[in-house]
Amino acid sequence: MTSNLQLNPRRLFNLLKAELLIGKRNKIMVAGGAVALITAFNYLTVVDGVGNNAKYVLQTIFPFVLLGGGAIVTSLCFNVLNSPQGRHAYLSLPASHLEKVTSKWIQTAILFPLITIVAYWLLSHILVFFSATVYDVHQKPLPLTGNLYNGSTGILHLLKLYLISHAIYFLGAISFRKFEIFKTALASLILLLIFAAFAFGIFRIIFADVFVGMEIQRNINVNGSIPNSQQMERWILGLLSIVGPIFFYVVAYFKLTEKEA
Repeated sequence: MTSNLQLNPRRLFNLLKAELLIGKRNKIMVAGGAVALITAFNYLTVVDGVGNNAKYVLQTIFPFVLLGGGAIVTSLCFNVLNSPQGRHAYLSLPASHLEKVTSKWIQTAILFPLITIVAYWLLSHILVFFSATVYDVHQKPLPLTGNLYNGSTGILHLLKLYLISHAIYFLGAISFRKFEIFKTALASLILLLIFAAFAFGIFRIIFADVFVGMEIQRNINVNGSIPNSQQMERWILGLLSIVGPIFFYVVAYFKLTEKEA
């Protein structure tokens, strides 16, 4: 157990380097395909769309690129464990379980979102310049600071959501064999519904006076005892972005340890 908790920087760096170089041609092709799809979608919007449809399209699709792409990449990060030969070869690598988990975490939780944000920012500026020069359509590129088109979501907010999502799909990548992304999404939905029902039950008990049946009374003065929806959203998101990932990462480590048993 002690050896599996070792974290040797040099060994971690060598493992990270080796994993990044594995299948680099396929990774480049996938990245190129993603760029082509984004470019094609933006082109069709610029040619056929007018007004805000074309102006903010690059900002609109970015959350889907970051969160959706992250879910796919994270779900596939441990796909080597799906075959007995691959599992044996991976678990036999000269690295502790903590180093293996940390290497995958660095690739999917740090490198992927950073590379995606920088690459998309550059691509959005290129496409904005192209649209303005060729089609005289003025679009908005991805802003690295401030909010996106809807005024309520920024890069930092998306990164918090990404961290929560990443922790869930990271655990799912280790726990499930094949179709990890779909199984993780289904399991997450079921757990979310259970958690929502439990949370509502607790809320219903604590603030029983403001309920009529199962509905909250309107126009009732509770002297600030119930926080508004925006405050609650910030509190819940802040709590989940800290506690949730830590819990899922710890479970993921022990799940990887079980694979060797």
